[in-house]
Amino acid sequence: MQLNNTELRLLESAIPTQSLPTLFQIPTLHESVPRTALVVQYKTNFFLLGRNLLDAGVIDPADISDDAVAPQQVVAEGLHAWVMRRIGKLQYMRFDIELLDAESANTEVEHPDYNGQTFTGPALAFRGATADLRYVEDVARHVEKTAPGLFLAAYSELVAASYRTVEVQHPERILEGETSYSLWGNDIHSVEDDEARQELIDRFGESDDELLDRYMPDAILEAYGNGFCFSMTTKARPAVSKKKRPRFSNRKLRKLSRTGNRNVAAIAKGLLGLRRAAKRVKQLDARLHGIEGLRCYWVACILLFNNDDRCAQYMDQEGQYLWENGEGTELHTLEPLPESASDLATYFNKLDALLDLVSQMDALIPSISYSTYAE
Repeated sequence: MQLNNTELRLLESAIPTQSLPTLFQIPTLHESVPRTALVVQYKTNFFLLGRNLLDAGVIDPADISDDAVAPQQVVAEGLHAWVMRRIGKLQYMRFDIELLDAESANTEVEHPDYNGQTFTGPALAFRGATADLRYVEDVARHVEKTAPGLFLAAYSELVAASYRTVEVQHPERILEGETSYSLWGNDIHSVEDDEARQELIDRFGESDDELLDRYMPDAILEAYGNGFCFSMTTKARPAVSKKKRPRFSNRKLRKLSRTGNRNVAAIAKGLLGLRRAAKRVKQLDARLHGIEGLRCYWVACILLFNNDDRCAQYMDQEGQYLWENGEGTELHTLEPLPESASDLATYFNKLDALLDLVSQMDALIPSISYSTYAE
């Protein structure tokens, strides 16, 4: 049947054109819908992770709230409870631990200097926080009168523990890094007095002998606490420290922990606890690994000899340099989590040992240092 022109016009007028889309009409997307596809390359299976953490004895069902329905919520609450039982009462060591999925972990390490590691599964992020600034000179000099060398032993072993866990800012690190090269263009172990003085004149245009003497290596070593925070004797500077470092066995520390001097007893007791935890860490060969190519511009605690401006200015200068040049990160470390229940059990056993070591560091800190604010 063929319609004539009049019949066609009547039919068109009876059918609204807007209500009948053709087969070729493309629907319009809402403005909130992304115009490009989002490809999730490494999707974290939180259900599998949660089951393996339960099997490994890391997550305790009693720690999970009724509101946690999704697997990711269950894992997050369970791990948070596990972590807080170990670091929740720390008073001086400041850092946070956060669970990241694979995509978030890869976003964290998008940096040209990073070592190129790709995270295919979840990771734990150890983040920096605002650190306490504390000084040690008054305690160090007082303890030295009763138990020579004890303070240096405690301070040195605490710093050594920080290199396995989360970093503590200390004078020797500042001296061997920013200070030496900013002042003398050479490291403290190699620079000679004549070289150092000429470098100060050339770099700063300074000719006042009194001011030059203030920034010579011997003066800087004293200001930074040589003999208390570190013991530095070099070929270039053989006269800096001739006294042999005394040794403190655990037996000797136990004896000192019962002495009538409260400062000495507290340091001896704290050092015994630190050594116990450090021994377990060493036996497990446990360590938090830093991010290769980047340095954290946060530290867990700052322990300086005193508030001498010659130390503080270079500590601040180093952090400012890292910030401005994009060579720093707020992450102490980013640790990929293993997959199987047995490997997770091993990993968290080592992490438990490391966090126990941190808690012993935290317990020792108030006996060797003090804040400028009342505690």
